[in-house]
This record gives sequence, C-alpha cells and structure tokens, in this order.
Amino acid sequence: MKKGEIWAIFLLAVVVLGLVLIYSPEEVADFAPSDYFPSLPSDCSGIQIRMAWGGVFDGNFVSSDDLIVIGGVVEGGVCSDYLAYKNTSDELFVLTGSYDRSLIDETFIGPFLNHSTYLGEFIVGAYYSKYDQDFDDLIGNLTQESDVNDFLNILAEFTNSSNLEPRSIVDSDGAKMAFEEVYDYTVEASWMTGSDPDIGATYYFEESEIIPDEAYLEVVGVVFDSYVFTTGDYLREIYEIIPCEPNWTTYETSCDESTETVTTYPIDEALCYEPTDIPSNETEDCDFDGNGLIGTEDDIDDIHFDLELEIDGDEVDYFENFTGEEDIDIIDDDGDIVRVEFEWDFDDGPLNLREIEIEIQDSDDDFGYIIVKGIDAEKKVRVDKVLNSEMICVKDRESVDDIGDIDDECDGSSEYYIECPGEDDNNRFECALSSQDVYVVDGLDHSGVRELDGTPPPPPPPPPPGCTPQWSYGTWSTCVNGEKVRTVVDLNSCENSTTETDVCTVACVPDWDCSGWDPSDSDCSDGETQERTCPDLNSCGTTTGRPTQSKTCEQDGSGFTKQTWIIIIIVVLVLLIIVVIIIIVKVSGSKKKGYRKPTESRPSQVRIIQRQPRGQFRRTHYRR
Repeated sequence: MKKGEIWAIFLLAVVVLGLVLIYSPEEVADFAPSDYFPSLPSDCSGIQIRMAWGGVFDGNFVSSDDLIVIGGVVEGGVCSDYLAYKNTSDELFVLTGSYDRSLIDETFIGPFLNHSTYLGEFIVGAYYSKYDQDFDDLIGNLTQESDVNDFLNILAEFTNSSNLEPRSIVDSDGAKMAFEEVYDYTVEASWMTGSDPDIGATYYFEESEIIPDEAYLEVVGVVFDSYVFTTGDYLREIYEIIPCEPNWTTYETSCDESTETVTTYPIDEALCYEPTDIPSNETEDCDFDGNGLIGTEDDIDDIHFDLELEIDGDEVDYFENFTGEEDIDIIDDDGDIVRVEFEWDFDDGPLNLREIEIEIQDSDDDFGYIIVKGIDAEKKVRVDKVLNSEMICVKDRESVDDIGDIDDECDGSSEYYIECPGEDDNNRFECALSSQDVYVVDGLDHSGVRELDGTPPPPPPPPPPGCTPQWSYGTWSTCVNGEKVRTVVDLNSCENSTTETDVCTVACVPDWDCSGWDPSDSDCSDGETQERTCPDLNSCGTTTGRPTQSKTCEQDGSGFTKQTWIIIIIVVLVLLIIVVIIIIVKVSGSKKKGYRKPTESRPSQVRIIQRQPRGQFRRTHYRR
C-alpha cells in the first residue's frame, strides 16, 4: 500500500471519529436505570422480570420459563422488592432486586441477604446452588402471593445443611469457567481467592464502571468450591445513582369506578433518589358512568335539615343520562320547602353533588339564615321567617363559611340590605314573601342570606341643596377572594368619595406541560402513531387550547428515520473525501519528473575514474 493511501485511510478515520463525536441525535431520552442496565426491570410485570432474568443468567444454562415471582413494587422507575426463582432437578436459581434498602434481616448469609444499603442504589442479586428434596418440598408450597421473607426464611433453615458432594474447583480459572457457565456476564477483572473454615475455599472478583454524570455500577461475583445452602455462587450488581435535580411532571389516572375520582400525582422524570420539593397528589371528582352527576343526594352536606333532590320535578334516576338544561330543586323534607333551586346545563359538565353544602338555622337560633356552597350557578333560596322583620342581608361572596361572616347590621363588605318585598339599592337581588313563611331571595351567585332584627341601617346623608353629584368611576381592582373594588369620586364634591365592591371570578389560564413524543420523531416509523401527555399544571378543568396529544409519524417514504438519513449522508460524504484524496495522491505521483526505478549494475559496466588527490600524499589514501 502506498504512503499516500495510508494517509488517506488515516484521514478517513480522523474524519469519522470527529463526526461521531460532534453528531448528536435530535432527542436524548431521559435517564432511567433500566435504560443502562438490562437486568433492572422497569416494572414488575412478568415480561420485565423475565427480561431481567435473561440479562443475568445464561439462557443456554437456564431459561426464564416457568419463573415464580414473589413481591414487587415499582420505586424510582424500577421494580423493587421482588424475588424470582426457579428450581430444575436438583438446582436452584434465584434473582432478586431492591431499591435502596435490604429485603431481609442482614444477619442472614447469602448474596442478597448480606448486602448493605446505600443512598440512591438499585441492588440486584443472583444466586445459584444445588439442593436436596427436603428443600424442594418446602419451596414447592410457595406461590406468587407469598411474602419474600417466606422464601428467605426457608433458605435460613437450610444454612447448615451440607449433604451435597463437593465440586472440583481448585483454582481461579475453574471458578471463572463455572461462573460464566451460569451467568451471562464476562468477567474482565482478576479473580481472587479466600477461605472460610465452615465453607472452604472461595473465589471472587470485584469490578466497577462509572457512567459520567449518571450512575456508578459495581459488580461482585463469588464462586464456592462446595455446594452449601445459602452460600451458592452469586452475582451482585449495585447501581448507585448520582444525585440529580428532579424534573417534575404530572400523571393523571383514569376515573375510578368505585370512588368516581381521578388522582394527579407528580413524576420525577430525572428519577432522583431523594427529590426535593415534591408536589402533593391532587384528587378530583369525576363522572365515571357519564350520567351527568358526580355522587348522589346522600353526598350533599345538609346541616340542620334533611333534603331530597329532584331534577325536572322528579326524583333522581341515577341510571338516566342527563343532558341539556334541567331544573334542579333541593327540597327540605321537614316542611316541603324548596330551599335551593337553579338551572344546570349538563352539556357544560356534570353536576358535582359532593361539593354542595347547605346550612340553615338551628332550632335554637333566634333568626333565620341560609348558606349555600358548591353551586356555580345563579340560584334562588328560601330563608325561614323567624323574626318576621321582613328585612334581610345578602352577602354574595364565596368566602361565607359561617353565619358570623354576615354583619348583623348589614354593614360589611359585599353586603346588601333588602326590605321584603323589594330589591337592594343596586337592583341585583330581589326578595319576595311566601305563604310558607319564608323569604324568597333571587339573583344569587354565591349565597349567604340572614334575617335582620328589624332595625334598618341608617340612610346616607342627603347632598347639599342645589348640588348635583358628578360621579367618576375608577378602574376595578384585581380579583381577590372573589371580590373586586373600585373608587367612586364625586367631581362636584356634593357627596363623599366611596368605594364599590362586586363579585368576580379569577380567570384560570391553562399551563400545558407536554411530555416528549413517544416514540420520538427520530425513532418512529412512517405512519406510526405518536403520543404524548399534556397535563394542565393550573388544573383549570378545560381542554380548550390543549396541544395535540397524538399525531402520525411522517417520514420521507423510504422508511428511514431522520437519524438514519443523517448517518447515510455522513458516510457518503466521507467516501467522496476518500476518493478525492486517492485521486490527488495518484495524479501527483505520476507527475514527478526524472524518477526512474534504479536497476542493478553489472560489474563489467562500472567505470573507475581516478584523480590525483589534493594535498599531501599519504599512502593510506589508497588501497592496492
């Protein structure tokens, strides 16, 4: 090979290495322990446990068929606290995994019984040994519903049982061969030897690997020269996760049939071991059967009376699906009085009966009142006439939690005095009298009404004679606790400046937090469906404006992903560079002038030319 061609190949290697180092895919998957280490199951399903088994044990020696799995719970993105075992003839195989803590009492002996617990670790233990029929009979009684400790206790009982024949392992080479026959792991480290008076010679190795900025992997393997229960050969893998910053997203469960609730809980996509500032779970009601109602009338909180719910004048049939606008009546069974009535449009969403709370006066109270919560609709209420004063006070705010929140002189914020029959000064609310000895109050958004004792509040002072007020209205303030305020000024100074309050609702603006596409744009196949989740961090309860959560993967028709096309283009460019370099080398070499391949000279063709030496003659200058 010519020197120019050697340089061309060297340059090619440099170019390829540089492109590999520079190139990065469009999307990089979030770190998950199971992505790096195939022996960590991402969940506790049977297929994941079998895949983990196949990542530890050599499939030619023992398969993952007919495994018995005990326990298992997902922690930190990995199945933890599980134990899978299989017994074939007189051999026992065990695989176990735990997240940051031991499965059992550390006083036991064995690969997965004596490991210490470290912060942020996933620990996998694999175990292989011989056993006898007595042991087989005991483990045969275990089922998938058994506790992990049931199995471990059986192992502990046979710790001192050693009725098995010794093995013919006499050196580390034999230990390595025996180990790699059972486990799907090639040992790079050197084997070391040790001894124990009870169990004889042992052979072991330790090696580790660091994945930059992500994790630390430590592997330990042990082989014994004899078969003794709970001291069989084992492989232990410790994955220590490097501390990280949590990346919180949310996941919403489906509507639960029994509770009619959905739960939104946080997920740390960074899989940090001890994440900080963990958001709390949020549980919301949902309409599982889609009938338009959440809960039943028994879920309505009725205080000091017994109620009955009617829709469109009839008792509620919970097997009926309600749609459109319907009249809702909440009736006091004691006096057959409709305490609350309103219209509800079921097309806009279900009516949540669990949120409704209605309180009226107790028999010991000396005035009538009603407080209604959880009904987001304009409503009409009925208040008992206890004082017969025909004067009431309305406080139309969400913050009415107790009747003491309404001033007994109706002089508080967002309070309106009404003489019945009649309206308040702003004509917002109307009060009528009923033959049932109740006040019928209409126009309420939020609902707190109490009967007054008969002394009306003093009227405002009259303006000066001949002065006509000219009112200037300021800008409404920000909505706080369901109330907004503005200043009203008389430009003619006939009357004092004042403030006005009004009820308001803070607009909820969704904050959509979308996950990445699954599969990603670089990994999907043409025509494949890609999905993602876009929860609303503000929980506004609407899907309007939510980004699409499903799309069809669009490739160029060749079936290649973008990443594949990039690699193809890189390879083509590199090949072109090689061809150009080789051509240049060949052309430049052929143009060199005066170059001939030297030929071997014959002695007869050599001419000896001598000349007189200069300087002082010395015989040593020539040889005869």
